[in-house]
Amino acid sequence: MKILIVGGTGDFGAFYARLLKKAGHEIGISSRSCEKGEKFCKENNYIFSTSPKGFDVVIISVPNESAVKTLNSIAQEVEDETLVIDFCSVKSHIIPQLEKLKDKNIEIASIHPMHGPRVKDLCEIPIVIIPIKVGEKFKVIEDFFKSQSERVFESNMKEHDKVLSVVQGLTHYTQFVASNVLAELNLDLEKTLKFASPNYSIFVGLATRVMVQNPELYSQIQLENPNNELVRELFTKKAIELETVCKKGEVELEENITKTKEIFKNPEKLLSKSDKMAEASE
Repeated sequence: MKILIVGGTGDFGAFYARLLKKAGHEIGISSRSCEKGEKFCKENNYIFSTSPKGFDVVIISVPNESAVKTLNSIAQEVEDETLVIDFCSVKSHIIPQLEKLKDKNIEIASIHPMHGPRVKDLCEIPIVIIPIKVGEKFKVIEDFFKSQSERVFESNMKEHDKVLSVVQGLTHYTQFVASNVLAELNLDLEKTLKFASPNYSIFVGLATRVMVQNPELYSQIQLENPNNELVRELFTKKAIELETVCKKGEVELEENITKTKEIFKNPEKLLSKSDKMAEASE
């Protein structure tokens, strides 16, 4: 198929341009900068286009804050039977806009590949698919993802953003807070790694991934998911409660840990994942 990636010169869009081209599809690229887009396409043997016309599939791979505006602009030119997809990491703002297009003679889906641009393949990557109005072209894209990953599954807007407030919102916010603590302590991280246990090495690695890769993206994810505010409030509440528990003493803290650990069902399975990370850090 002929696939246009809007925002295809960015790291994420470029990753999928390569992957989809390798799978046999003809790739078009749209970019805010014509000069940058044309140069990128010439270097990679893609088609540069400022319009979705003539493409079987249009993938919106732009920052969350630009997605709705980009979609509304594209919607005016999308031809019949085209499949329109977004790759947004927050769905509550884009899916209502996609659903407004259901009266058009087009296919519509929302997809969230759960990774950043540093991955080399999709082998162990979850791919969240939210079908809205789908047909044959969607099946081709779905089959593409299933050929790349064994973790392709369907969800919906409400479930996606609620779960992602933990998977992304809580995880990222924890790293924000921890990194701010490290900054306040003014420690030499390179020096601390000389003393590092496997747990600390994992912690620093995770914090680094969040703090240095793309501040704009991580800020958008944190602030645009409407469920994240509650998660941040709970984080602050529990941090204060735990400080009170710590002041009471070891017995009280141990009781808190013992009670809370009950949420970790099937601990051996969960520990096996962290064991692999620990082994890799040694």
